[in-house]
Amino acid sequence: MEAFEQWKRLIGALSSVDSDLQKHIALYSDLLSVLAPQLEEIPQDFLVDIVASNNFIFQSLRKLFRNINTDGTNGRLKAKARRLQEHLTQKFSWDFSDIDDEDDDELPVVVMTQLI
Repeated sequence: MEAFEQWKRLIGALSSVDSDLQKHIALYSDLLSVLAPQLEEIPQDFLVDIVASNNFIFQSLRKLFRNINTDGTNGRLKAKARRLQEHLTQKFSWDFSDIDDEDDDELPVVVMTQLI
């Protein structure tokens, strides 16, 4: 279980990087190549956090695919990401069509205050 938690942290960290993604195309290409067979071995319900009812790998991959989908990203990496998206959509019925939309936790927060 400790190795699985480490794997989750690694995927989360690599998925959150956006500024250096262009500098490490080979790393991210290898990541996508390694993730595909790993996700074949894991049952979908194992990826869901029971307490939060949140699929951490889906959320992490949404961020990663959004970062890869930027204009300056290498075309081969974009194509590889698109193929993985399509595969995961077929296998797990995950919908990545809204990856360009902001996550709820990244939206601005409006705080109403009352002047005294």
